[in-house]
Amino acid sequence: MNFCRAGLLHFLLSVGLLFGNMAAAVECPLPAGDTPPFGADSSFPEPRVALVIGNSAYEGALSPLPNAANDALDLTRLLRRLGFTVICALNVQRQELLQQLQVLQRLTDQQRSDAVSLLFYAGHGAQIASENYLIPLQADLSQPDKLEREAVNLNQILQLMSNGRNREGSRFVILDACRDNPLGPGWGKPQASFSSRGLYWVFGTGYDRYAWDGGGRNGLFTRELLNHIPTAGATFEQVMKRVTAAVDFASGGVQVPESGGSLIRDFYFIPGEAVTILTPYPEASGWQPLLPLLLVLVALLLLSLLWFWRRRQAARGHAALPHCAFPPPLWVVHRQRLFFGLFLLLLLGLILFPWQRSFTHFTNAERGVNDRPLSDSEGTTVAERQHRSFIQSLAVCQLRLQANRLFTPENESAATCLAGLTAAYPVADLTLEEITAVAQLQQQLAQQQQQQIEAFIAADALTAAQQGIEQLAAFSPQSPLLPLLRQRWDERYRLTGLLLPVQGGCFQMGSALYDSDRRDDESPTQICVEDFHLGQYEVTVGQWRQLMEENPSRYHYSDALPVEGVSWQQAQTFIKRLNAKTGLHYRLPSEAEWEYACRSGGREEKFCGGNGAASLAWYAANSGDEPHPVAQRSANGLGFFDMSGNVWEWSCSRYQADYGDAVRCQVTGDDPRVYRGGAWNLQASRSRAAYRGKSPPDRPLSGVGFRLAR
Repeated sequence: MNFCRAGLLHFLLSVGLLFGNMAAAVECPLPAGDTPPFGADSSFPEPRVALVIGNSAYEGALSPLPNAANDALDLTRLLRRLGFTVICALNVQRQELLQQLQVLQRLTDQQRSDAVSLLFYAGHGAQIASENYLIPLQADLSQPDKLEREAVNLNQILQLMSNGRNREGSRFVILDACRDNPLGPGWGKPQASFSSRGLYWVFGTGYDRYAWDGGGRNGLFTRELLNHIPTAGATFEQVMKRVTAAVDFASGGVQVPESGGSLIRDFYFIPGEAVTILTPYPEASGWQPLLPLLLVLVALLLLSLLWFWRRRQAARGHAALPHCAFPPPLWVVHRQRLFFGLFLLLLLGLILFPWQRSFTHFTNAERGVNDRPLSDSEGTTVAERQHRSFIQSLAVCQLRLQANRLFTPENESAATCLAGLTAAYPVADLTLEEITAVAQLQQQLAQQQQQQIEAFIAADALTAAQQGIEQLAAFSPQSPLLPLLRQRWDERYRLTGLLLPVQGGCFQMGSALYDSDRRDDESPTQICVEDFHLGQYEVTVGQWRQLMEENPSRYHYSDALPVEGVSWQQAQTFIKRLNAKTGLHYRLPSEAEWEYACRSGGREEKFCGGNGAASLAWYAANSGDEPHPVAQRSANGLGFFDMSGNVWEWSCSRYQADYGDAVRCQVTGDDPRVYRGGAWNLQASRSRAAYRGKSPPDRPLSGVGFRLAR
């Protein structure tokens, strides 16, 4: 009885969740007057379910995609006419996207085992390492490690679809998204850590390539998808071949879709008689260019037969036909008829060749494909060739801009592309329409560069923001945006300084056994740390004054001096105010992070950057008994200054002699906290990478400061 009640409860909860999610979906409207969806009595042999998602309204670092919503609406309309039960969602966030995927799976499981499920996604995508992601709206991508919780892993989607009950059906995943990534490398192929039986995926573009959002209502890939899906008798693979050929041709080879999977049966959007897959290049079909020659040869054969028939009739005594009516073949040496035969052949060629060209153009129009661009031998003018070349170059720049390739490596950014375009095509050689297109692209580029730089500054990626400002200045030195962006960058820099990225790893904490200066609490211990960011130098007096009322430093004649005389709790107060002002999450480094960065990424170094202190640290023998402005000694191997000497630096970790809490932060409690690095008024041995100090968190200490981590 309890089992039955539990099963009934589970069923009711599942049904409630299903209808709740369906109600929450943003249903794409069916246009008025459109053909209604086919009902249950349609001629389609299998149940069909689809989830269509279009994300357009991106903000911040990711550029909007105006056509993505149109792609979803138009494909929804088409799939409904083809018997699909369609769930359509526009501009969804991560949780909504996951809910709709679950709804798709449940609807598919309710059908027969041969049901077909299809997922279409138009929007931004990204890859970190070998993992691929769909990026929903309002995703925070300020750091690569946020992708896992802000985006949706493609493998998770494929795993969900491959685990359904429709084991005999087909499952299709179609992604109209860029496979390059403004935050890192391009997309990789799906990692098949699941059963791909009956699963087929399609990328709208190739590896590390752009997906053109298009200049009309739809993106390039979806436009061709809409054109070729309604093909009677074409399997899914045949439709994709047609789409691939059309996109490849229309983009000039810049965008080439890719697909793969393991289908176990054919699927037809519209069942019917088999069709021949037509390419966008009808002239290359073999026999059509030879049609005039073939017709001439047939005409010559007929003339030869008639001539021999006339000669035979004359030999038998029959009345001969007029002497000039039928010329002999060219290979018959007959002087009187040679020139007449040549004239006749030339006349036939002039008649048949234009007819063949008309036939080719008629066939192109009937097939609904574009003619291949005319080559020089086919009568193009210099102006036409230049215009075509300009349009292709402009399209490449538009693709890079739409893919948000703003501050990528040289020769790959939209700015570099546009600079090359304007250099290759001077304004004097362009039409008014072409000049307008370039001006619009330049304006869009400047706006997106501004948005990207502001996003970098807001995310505390000051190095990337600085590089972006430099590129903007090189591309548009008179831009009115430059002073404002430089001012914002300077304000953030004065507040936080530069935080440099540190790639995590494992290393040996503590001092070597042969180190004559080693202490009992420096026993070698293997420790691992994750990736983090760390301030390039200590927090300065100038930074402290911007947020705190009182300055605890005994030495404060310069804003560039490191703040000192700070207790651990005062450092925490500063960080809380900084987080409230910036909206980010700064903290103190853990003891393990501090030593790992000090040793230039875990190297065997006695001091922070090498085995000698003189060039790296301010200590008693060279400081003049006072602290010095930051960044005046040599940096270590990772670019950090003053980790040895000048002022001690607090960590967030509790002190334990065996490094038990070295990788953890303890934000509450009265246990002693660790400080590291030595100070200007102590001997060099105190500035060693392994030397450890400790103090209660509420006690201000002369010569102790801190640096920020994140």
